[in-house]
Amino acid sequence: GVTSPGSTAPDGNDGSNSVFSTITSIGGGGGASYNNPGPAASGRTGGSGGGGGGSENPQSNGGAGPGTANQGSDGGTGWGLFLSPVTGVGGGGGGGASAVGGNADSSGAGAGGAGNYSDITGSAVQRAGGGGGGSYLIPAGAGGAGGGGAGSSSTAGNPATQLTGGGGGGSGSSGPSAPSGSGGSGVVILRVPSTVAAIFSSNVATRSYSVSGYNIYEVQQTSTTNETVTFYSGAFNAEYLVVAGGGGGGYEYGGGCIVTGK
Repeated sequence: GVTSPGSTAPDGNDGSNSVFSTITSIGGGGGASYNNPGPAASGRTGGSGGGGGGSENPQSNGGAGPGTANQGSDGGTGWGLFLSPVTGVGGGGGGGASAVGGNADSSGAGAGGAGNYSDITGSAVQRAGGGGGGSYLIPAGAGGAGGGGAGSSSTAGNPATQLTGGGGGGSGSSGPSAPSGSGGSGVVILRVPSTVAAIFSSNVATRSYSVSGYNIYEVQQTSTTNETVTFYSGAFNAEYLVVAGGGGGGYEYGGGCIVTGK
């Protein structure tokens, strides 16, 4: 995210990984901080990359955070300039699962990259959109389709949609009262034939339902990294308590982070 000129802020937090068996979906990279004085910071590396920051002292554009091959996309570059009549600072958008984050320029901060569609639940749902860049004196960036939070040009960034792995929007003001938006929590979704039921260990929060001959299990939160699932053929289908886990938050100028959960 982006803060008002006159301060140096920490980078946004990276998103947490989602893990199932041997598959690891890497959490998104945090958005770059606003540096004044100092050169603009680059977005952080992740499943999708964080957006770069901007600085006007010295004038510089922060680099895009790299995404991870076969998981997500790069973030966008930041922008900053304080020479009349063009004045402002903007963060690059966070990368999405299917598209890079937008670059910031004099017309506004970068938009978050678009996420991917999946129909594993029986209907097409877009997830893992990047967060929009925050800004100062120019328009903020829109959140990426698929749960990404929009950036702000004056206050706190907007949070991503929970259970989408979307990135949080960058803020447009400094200080703890105006942080960047929180990233959306990740999710692991399992689909098995309707003749098969799954039983999870006690520290797993899930939601289960049936769609067109399949049982669907959404793993929304775990208390440890050593939880298990056992599949039973012909067993009854159980419903579990729904508990959404918190996503990694961004803080200050640049695109937010994303968490992919495939």
